[in-house]
Amino acid sequence: MASKQVTMRRNCKIAEVTLVTLSLVLWLCTSAKPLYAYADPGTGLMAVQILGATIAGFLFFIRKRIAELFARIRKMTGKGRR
Repeated sequence: MASKQVTMRRNCKIAEVTLVTLSLVLWLCTSAKPLYAYADPGTGLMAVQILGATIAGFLFFIRKRIAELFARIRKMTGKGRR
């Protein structure tokens, strides 16, 4: 019975967060005003570099986690490096 209550509370929190997020997005979309500003051509290149660095960092992070996972599996099965 307790697990049903936990699941219901979790679903309720997810629904609340989703509703708040959608409301915020809707409000931002409807209240947007034109922005008259100058963007230097280097700004786009900087955005591309930031995106590339983020992707590369994420891939290194995932690679490390996968290596740790395989090391744990080897340790559990007794097939460690000798």
